[in-house]
Amino acid sequence: MQHEQSLLSVRDLVVRYPARGNSRVPLTAVRGVSLDIKAGGIYGLVGESGSGKSSLAHAIIQLAPPASGQVMFKGQNLAALNKLLIFTRGHQPSASTILLETAEPT
Repeated sequence: MQHEQSLLSVRDLVVRYPARGNSRVPLTAVRGVSLDIKAGGIYGLVGESGSGKSSLAHAIIQLAPPASGQVMFKGQNLAALNKLLIFTRGHQPSASTILLETAEPT
């Protein structure tokens, strides 16, 4: 059996936001998340409101820098890359692309 490399690999990801208002304690929105996504799959992330789904997604695509942990895309550490990948409407997804789709509950 051949080992299949993950398209996206997340290890021990932590996302924190600065303290706001009267609080002196930073808000930990994501704590120690690890996951692997293989090429060609369709995945969903489901959770209650305020559970950290958007914070996790933002950290994966580098919109919110993780406090700690690692995000690897095709074997490359995304935090170390100096380029921005923009997927525009009309882009044909393939087994080697990741698209972020947010949905409002209906």
